[in-house]
Amino acid sequence: MKKLLIIKRIDLFIFEKIEQFQTTSEYQKISEAYSSLEESAQETIKVILMILTIVLPLFFILIFSSLNRQANKELSQKEEIIELANELIKKQALITLEERKILASKYIDSESSLRNDISNTINMMGIDSSKVQVSNFNTEELDGLITKAKAELSFRGFSNQDLFSMTNSLVAKLKIKIDEININKKESSNSLEGILTIIYYSKDNTTDTL
Repeated sequence: MKKLLIIKRIDLFIFEKIEQFQTTSEYQKISEAYSSLEESAQETIKVILMILTIVLPLFFILIFSSLNRQANKELSQKEEIIELANELIKKQALITLEERKILASKYIDSESSLRNDISNTINMMGIDSSKVQVSNFNTEELDGLITKAKAELSFRGFSNQDLFSMTNSLVAKLKIKIDEININKKESSNSLEGILTIIYYSKDNTTDTL
């Protein structure tokens, strides 16, 4: 129905222009020249004009249809790009949320940095940091500029409360993961000593990425 409506509008436009042209002096000259032609030549011109009357609207319709298809294609592509961008934004938001749950706020890639953070944290809990030693530190580079640091945390002369406070503060404040734990109790001093195998995930946000 839309195509028929377009054809009708084009026909009306063409007929309107023809009527306007018929009022001009150029048309009178052409009309006189046409009248002076033989009948066969007049019939040929009539056929040509009839064909043009049919072909021209179809020609315009093909052009408009092509432009319309191209516009619809571009619109569809833009909608797909917008939809894809929205999905990426949502996924990035989810990734960022999950990173906050797992990654520590401070990037650490050296044993000294990890030792300082642990000492500062347990000192705030009233625990003597000299009773804690960090050793066997190693790192592994993961995707997304994430570094996995693994180390052994040995402690001695701890009370039950000291051990509870230290593990809680390391997990809650530094987001350290305790992979393994080995605890011994010294009967002579009624104190605890042992080794914690800890894992620390952090991300280097100082590196520019594309």
